[in-house]
Amino acid sequence: MTERPRKQEQEEATTEITEVVPGVLRTMLPVNLPGLGHVNCYVMEDERGVAVVDPGLPGPDSWNALVDRLDRAGYKVGDVHTAIITHSHFDHFGGAERLREEAGADILTHQSFRPIWDRRETTETHDAEGNASEDEIFERINVLPGGDESLGGDPRYLLGTDQLGRDLMSRLIYGAQNTVGIAFVTTCLAFFIGGSCGFLAATLGGWFDQLVSRIV
Repeated sequence: MTERPRKQEQEEATTEITEVVPGVLRTMLPVNLPGLGHVNCYVMEDERGVAVVDPGLPGPDSWNALVDRLDRAGYKVGDVHTAIITHSHFDHFGGAERLREEAGADILTHQSFRPIWDRRETTETHDAEGNASEDEIFERINVLPGGDESLGGDPRYLLGTDQLGRDLMSRLIYGAQNTVGIAFVTTCLAFFIGGSCGFLAATLGGWFDQLVSRIV
């Protein structure tokens, strides 16, 4: 069986800086998620400095990579005046808050995008024992029917979507295909063997019928 070619987004992030058009640079930030190896990050140059499009995941690994890519392009974090978010997948907007904190950058999103840049908005509430409720857990992982549109969910999907907008029904079917396939083959073999032995026992009788009866 030939190996499927890897999709572009599955490739690991490189430190390469590519000029797409004059004034627009493309680079990659690391993403350690199933099916993803990097996220494309764009640096747009202007007279004020640079605007960063999709500044990657939250966390030190992505942040350090972003600082490195800016440095390779000849810029510092302080040169970033705007963080532009194309959509609400967290691997695209996760680094925007730190850019605002470190560089005073503005954050530009679609008007329907729910901003969560203030950490106080994401403070979790717990019960008396400090445990998150079941509703809070499901809301956090975005697996409610239809998903949460502000986090990339789409109500068109029966079981909703995960945080990356992937259809949960399709992922469940894909993940269960080996198990279902093995169960199907096993059932077919059992039906064929059992049916054949029963037919032979009924037609031949004698010692074969006695043997099959003892085994069964």
